[in-house]
Amino acid sequence: MFISRNVGFSNTYGNAAFKGFKGNIIFEGTYSDYKFLEGIDNSSTVTVIGSEKSKAAEYCSKVKSFPYWGELVEVGPGHVIFEVKHDETASSARLEKVIFEGKELMPDTDGKYSVYTLVPWTEYQISICYSENGSTKILPLEFRTPYALFGLMEADAYMGKIEIEITNNSLLKPDIYEYGVYVGSSSQRGSYGKFIADKERNICVVSNLVPDKSYFVEPYVSINGVEYLLPGDNKQYFSTARSPQIGGSTSVINLKTWHSAVEVRGFGLPDDGTFYPDEVIVRINGEDVKHSDLPHTWTGLTPDSKIYFHIIWKKGEDEGEFSFPEFKTQGLGISVSSKESGPTSAVLSLRYSDSGKFSGKEKDYMYTVNKITCNGVPLERFDCVELTGLDPKSDNTAVIRFEAVSPDGKKTFSADKSYSFKTQALELRTENPRVPSLGSAIASATTNISDRETGVGFQWKKYDAPAAVAPGEGYAAVYDGSAEGYIRNLQPDHYYNLRAFYKSAAGKYHYSEWVTFDPSDFSYFEPIVHTYPIDNITATYSDVRGYVMQGSDDISEQGFEYWPEADDTRRLREYVASRPDAQVVFATGQVMTARLENLLPGSEYQVRSFVVADGVTYYGETQRFATPEISGLYGIAEEAPVVPVAYYDTTGRRYAAPQRGLNIVVYSDGTVEKKIFRH
Repeated sequence: MFISRNVGFSNTYGNAAFKGFKGNIIFEGTYSDYKFLEGIDNSSTVTVIGSEKSKAAEYCSKVKSFPYWGELVEVGPGHVIFEVKHDETASSARLEKVIFEGKELMPDTDGKYSVYTLVPWTEYQISICYSENGSTKILPLEFRTPYALFGLMEADAYMGKIEIEITNNSLLKPDIYEYGVYVGSSSQRGSYGKFIADKERNICVVSNLVPDKSYFVEPYVSINGVEYLLPGDNKQYFSTARSPQIGGSTSVINLKTWHSAVEVRGFGLPDDGTFYPDEVIVRINGEDVKHSDLPHTWTGLTPDSKIYFHIIWKKGEDEGEFSFPEFKTQGLGISVSSKESGPTSAVLSLRYSDSGKFSGKEKDYMYTVNKITCNGVPLERFDCVELTGLDPKSDNTAVIRFEAVSPDGKKTFSADKSYSFKTQALELRTENPRVPSLGSAIASATTNISDRETGVGFQWKKYDAPAAVAPGEGYAAVYDGSAEGYIRNLQPDHYYNLRAFYKSAAGKYHYSEWVTFDPSDFSYFEPIVHTYPIDNITATYSDVRGYVMQGSDDISEQGFEYWPEADDTRRLREYVASRPDAQVVFATGQVMTARLENLLPGSEYQVRSFVVADGVTYYGETQRFATPEISGLYGIAEEAPVVPVAYYDTTGRRYAAPQRGLNIVVYSDGTVEKKIFRH
């Protein structure tokens, strides 16, 4: 007799493995087919369980069934359900009992048997006991419980939550087992907790997490009160969603920047309803402030620089950062534009923003521009720069550097601005000179050169001088499109050639045509005097320029007269009956300059140039200007002490110190007082 208990495999035996076999064979298991019985001796008897009888009969003529046998209905990791079948033709057999692990099993109400106390991946045997022909027999039903296998797949990820879908769960009975996942780090299993799956949705919701972090997820199943971690292939990492950038479509950032400071007034935090940090810190320049304590101002920053925002969240032992948009501190707001352009010069207008444009607390957040250079040369004026000595019709670039100092004076900052421009064509035509006296000449040329250009002049030489003889040369001044120069010591018995020239800073000459004149053909000429327009005015002083050309008589004095407007100087008009006597500043040179000091802020003045020749005074044009208010320029943030800023006598003449007798005292707050000094 041959007895086989192999279960479920047709290839347990080779094809025709029992060819020629003669005898009885008992198969207690199940097979996909019985092809291995091909060629068995027809006198042999094959005994199988009832459900296998038809399959075995295809290869053997004598097949019979066990009277009773067991058939598996369902085998899970912790349970088994089976039925006990009966061959109706075996009428003499009777089922005695079903034994499992030494205990008799009773059928359920549906006639099936079930055991729910098994352990995964374990071999078991059920004994089907029956009696037949006075003897007791046992037919085993063998099986192995499987692993509790199921898959994990990310369904949705949020900032503080992951929903994990449970897949391939056919072996798990939802009404029998608990299953879910343990979540932790790779080095600390389950440190974030245990999460039980929702059996109806087959979803495991893992919450109380933090954004943009990977978590090690291990599936588990609870079978009959015992937890089992699933094999390694089922363990994997899942990640929460990255938080959106602050200031996106769901939040607004409210902040203000200066040169050295930023005030963060508030902003909304990213919120998808799943992440709730314990604390949020705003860190800028090493200073931490709680989000709940905003608004706050951070100082000590650098102009025109990226502000490094660190929006740090903390939750338990976890810490991370929200992404924040890029902001920069204010730059100096520099701009360079063309104010005037000529053939040899250009005036560039300069603009910038510094502490002088602010008042109060904001003034303390702004750098102060204390130096401006053009192509490396420091400028006296900060509102414009005039470039002279250029070649006509040339391409030029000015590099303006603005240098500033921090509010505390400890830091410096500089910014460059380049400006490129092309000069115009030069116009230069020599006019017939005037001869004011024997052997002298006033050379003149019409030109489009700026009146601040110093490279304009004249060359002259005798009419009959050889070409190799170098001409005489002298520089001239320009006023209102006319260049003029005074030539002395000419020989009256010779004719002279005269031409105008312009010499650039690079040393290149540009000439007009020659003209010929007779230095003996003289006439009487009065001196020429002009007052240039005023373009450098402050609250307390102004720079003025004048033009003087000697006539036939020698000049004994020259300079400027200036006085306050009698009808517009609000603080003095009630004390001055008529136009006050002019104050005088003496100067020298064909182009003379002077600084009018100790002017009254917020007042209007007149100024004119003069020249005295042979006892006669000649005047140039009268130019008017107004000094600005100090408060209008700087914005006084704190009340300053009231002090005297000027003293006037009853005629309107100004003094730096009080004079004996009645004085009109003007104070820094604009008030005026009559006061007698007896010293």
